[in-house]
Amino acid sequence: MRILHITDTMDCATGVRRYIREVTTLFRARGHTVDVWSPPGVGDDLSSLYSRWFGLRYAREVAERLRKGCYDILHAHNISLRLSPRPLQVAHRMGVPIVMTVHDFNLICPRKWMIRNRDLVCGDGFGAYCLVRDCRSGRRGRRWMAYC
Repeated sequence: MRILHITDTMDCATGVRRYIREVTTLFRARGHTVDVWSPPGVGDDLSSLYSRWFGLRYAREVAERLRKGCYDILHAHNISLRLSPRPLQVAHRMGVPIVMTVHDFNLICPRKWMIRNRDLVCGDGFGAYCLVRDCRSGRRGRRWMAYC
């Protein structure tokens, strides 16, 4: 089987990167062909903000990889920061089955953690209150920035 993993986060030290490397090693040991693709850089610039909503550039790149590699499955990880769901739409249109591992709550929480101040669990998900609440952030020094 030919498997393509896509993610936002291969260029920075994350648990997602470690997970993908370990899964890739296991699948290769069982005789599968496995490739990993991620946009270069860490995605903290203005173009990454734009791409997370529209994702046209990266969707084209994923489509080209799917065409060239004749993959049997697309496995997506943490695609909401730069890739957006657009590559999933492309794979679906091409008839490539999709698997997605959700590693955090970023799809429904701009801070990824679903934890309010004082370590209370947030049961609300995404909404206007995300702009005013002092929720926990996964990035140091950005506690009061809503979408970091």
